[in-house]
Amino acid sequence: MTTIGRPMVLMPIVAKCPDGKWGGFNFGSGTMGAGGTPAAGGMSHGGGMSHSGAPTSPTKRQSPLAGISVFLGQGDDGTAMTYMQKGQKVKAGYYISKSASTNLMTEVINYRNAEQEIFVSLDYEYIPNMPTRPKEYLDVGMGAINVEPCGSQNLKPPLDKAMKYVSQAWDVQGDGFLLDIKPHLHDGGLDMTFFVNGVQKCTSKAVYGVSGAADLNGQKWETIGAYTPCLEPIEIKKGDKLTMEANYDLTKHRLRPQSTDHNEGAEAMAMAIFSFARPPY
Repeated sequence: MTTIGRPMVLMPIVAKCPDGKWGGFNFGSGTMGAGGTPAAGGMSHGGGMSHSGAPTSPTKRQSPLAGISVFLGQGDDGTAMTYMQKGQKVKAGYYISKSASTNLMTEVINYRNAEQEIFVSLDYEYIPNMPTRPKEYLDVGMGAINVEPCGSQNLKPPLDKAMKYVSQAWDVQGDGFLLDIKPHLHDGGLDMTFFVNGVQKCTSKAVYGVSGAADLNGQKWETIGAYTPCLEPIEIKKGDKLTMEANYDLTKHRLRPQSTDHNEGAEAMAMAIFSFARPPY
C-alpha cells in the first residue's frame, strides 16, 4: 500500500556485489523492477535481483517514484506492521497529510480450481488532528533486506535436512533505527536472526498453525501465520555492518505447493521487512 503525495524516506542499507555493483532491493538510483533505467536493486515476488548504478544518498529525501511512499507491505503473515511500539524510547511515525491519497496492490494465490471472492481489509491506529508531523517524531520509511542480495531470491532448501542461510554483510550508510523488523519466510522456514557488527540483536521465530491445519493430498499442512516480534528498536550508524541468518527445515514443515501443480513444492524465501526511522538532516 502506497501513499501518493508523500516523498519516500530512502533506506541507508545497501549491499556491494562481487562484480562491484550494488545489490538488494531498497530504492536507489534508477527505477525498481525490470525495464527502464538500471535499478539499484529491483525485485518482483519470488524473482531474481537486478543490480547496478549506485545507491542514492540517505540524507536526501527523493525517490525514483517521485511523490510515492510505501505505507505498508508484507505477505500473509498475520503480523501487524508498526512504526512505534508502545513504551519504546524512539518516537517515530508515518505522517499522512489531509491531501494525500493511497493506492493498494495485492497478490493472491488460489489453490482451488474454482473462482473465489476475495476481500481485503485493513485495521490501523493513528493520532488525529495533526496538521504537520511533530518535530519530536522521527520520519519513517519502509525497507527490506534478504540473504542473497546479489542473486536469485528463490531458495531451494533440501528436503531431508535442516538448512541455514547466511547473508553477506549489508553496509549501513546513514544513522537511524530499524523498527519492527520481521522475517518474510515461506513454509518450511523456522526463524531469522539479525546482527549488527556481528552482535546478535534479535531472533524472530515463525509461528505455525495459527489458523489450524489443512489437508493437502492426504497430508497435514500447516502454514506460517505469525512471527514472534522484535520489539526493541535496533540502532544503526554509518559504517555498521548488518547481517542476517535464516533457518529452514522441510522435515518439520513442508513447502507450500505450487499453484499450478499441488504435488510440487514452491520456492523458499528469506527476506526481512522493516521500518527505518531517521533523524532529521
